[in-house]
Amino acid sequence: MSGIGDDAGGSAAKRYRGRRLEITRSALFGTTLSRIGFGLLVVIVLFCFLGPHIYPTDQITTNIEAVLDPPSRGYPVGTDPNGYDELGRLMIGGQAALKIGLLSALLATVFGALYGAIAGFFGGFPDALMMRVVDTLLSVPGLLILFVLVSIYRPTFTLLVIAISMFAWLVPARLVRGETLTLKVREFVQAARMMGATNTRLIWRHVLPNVLGTITVNAAFQVADSILAISALSFLGLGEAPPATDWGTMLDDGVSYQATGAWWLIYPVGGLIILTILAFNLVGEGVEQALADHR
Repeated sequence: MSGIGDDAGGSAAKRYRGRRLEITRSALFGTTLSRIGFGLLVVIVLFCFLGPHIYPTDQITTNIEAVLDPPSRGYPVGTDPNGYDELGRLMIGGQAALKIGLLSALLATVFGALYGAIAGFFGGFPDALMMRVVDTLLSVPGLLILFVLVSIYRPTFTLLVIAISMFAWLVPARLVRGETLTLKVREFVQAARMMGATNTRLIWRHVLPNVLGTITVNAAFQVADSILAISALSFLGLGEAPPATDWGTMLDDGVSYQATGAWWLIYPVGGLIILTILAFNLVGEGVEQALADHR
C-alpha cells in the first residue's frame, strides 16, 4: 500500500516539488546578492585551499630572526610573533575556520531540519514537547555554554564542531517545523496518507524536499554564525592548540601586539573574517529574496 500511497497525488506532488527545487536552484545563482556572495566565497576558498600550494610556507618551525617583521618583498603580509609567514598563516587559519564552520552548520541544519519536520508533522503532544525543548535551549546563553565546554575539555577540531552545532540546530528546527505545519495539510500529502504511505515516506518524499529553500537560506546563515562563533572562541584563547591555528587565534595575537604597531596582524585577518561572513550572508539573503519573490 505504501507504493500506492507514494503514487497518490504523485503528479501534483512532483509538480510542486519540482517548482520548489527549480526556484531554489535559480535563487542560488539568480540574484545579484547571491552572485556576489558566491564570487567572494570562490575567491576565499581558492585563497585558503589552493593558496598554500602556490605559496608554500613553513608553519611548523619558528623563525626567531623574523619575529614581527613588517610586510616586505620576502613577507608580503609580514610575520607573526613566532616568525611564521603571516600570509601562509592566513591561508592555513582560513582552512580551519571554513571546515569547522561548514561541518558544524551541516550537522546543525540536518539535525534541526529532521527534528522540526518530525515535530511539525506529528503535531499534538509530541510537537508541544519537542518545541518546549527547543524553547528551553534557546533561553540558555549558548555562547556561555560553549566557553564552559571548551575551557573544561581540551579544544580539538571535533569538539569545536560538536560544541557549536549543539545550539545551532535550534533555529532550523523552528523554521522547518513552521513550514511542515503548512505542508502536511496540502492535498498531495493528504492523498498519499489516505492511500497508505507511511509517515517516514511522507516526511522524506513530500515534506523535506519542499522545505529545501528554507533549509538552504538558513544553512548559509548558519555557516556565517559558526565561523563567527569559532572566531570568538579562538579570540578568547579557546581554539585549537598550536601549531594549529585559525583566524580567531590570529586576531587574538594581533590585538596582543597592537601596542607594538604590528597592524598587519590585525587588519588582514579581520578583513578576511568580515568578508567571509559577509559572503555567506549575501548568499542567504539573495536566496531568501528570490524565494520571497516567487511566493
